Amino acid sequence: MVIKRKNAFIRQVKDITVSSALSLGLLAASAMPQACGRSEERYEQVYTKGVQTHIKEVDWGEFKITDEEVVGEGQSKAIVTYLDGRVDTLSVEEARRIVDMPADSTATAPNGSGQSYRQHSGLSNVLLYGSLGYLMGRNMNQPASPGVYANQGVYSRAQQNTGIVRNSVVSRPTNASRGFFRSGSRGASS
Repeated sequence: MVIKRKNAFIRQVKDITVSSALSLGLLAASAMPQACGRSEERYEQVYTKGVQTHIKEVDWGEFKITDEEVVGEGQSKAIVTYLDGRVDTLSVEEARRIVDMPADSTATAPNGSGQSYRQHSGLSNVLLYGSLGYLMGRNMNQPASPGVYANQGVYSRAQQNTGIVRNSVVSRPTNASRGFFRSGSRGASS
């Protein structure tokens, strides 16, 4: 025979109710961040350092990188000096358009020079396989090609600079680089 104490049943119900309420509270708190939209926030990899590449046409249609230096975010560009003395400054977007142009294209270069792309097809290789290529989407695991550099000294410095750029990668929410106060605005790269 079980002896029942007065109010024992009420205490058991009360204990069950309190423990259930605590459990539900903990479950609700752990689900809260997901309900607040954090799971929908997307991140992007961003370089906080960039590269300014100096390219010289050494023979008709043949280009070499003569210098590369690390610059701040949004300041990456290629400065191209042609045989005729003309100098063009290409933003990363303009360089990407040259690289993405088909090899058999006779379209004019996006920099407004009036020169056909076919005359400067060697430029796309130098842009892509130098350090600037990483900022255009080339895989960081693919080393820069020594053949696009003017000499071994420039190539060695470029390897050091590539390490600096590679280590400057940060993750940001995709909307963090948008807006009025964006530090890497497109106007700064020209």
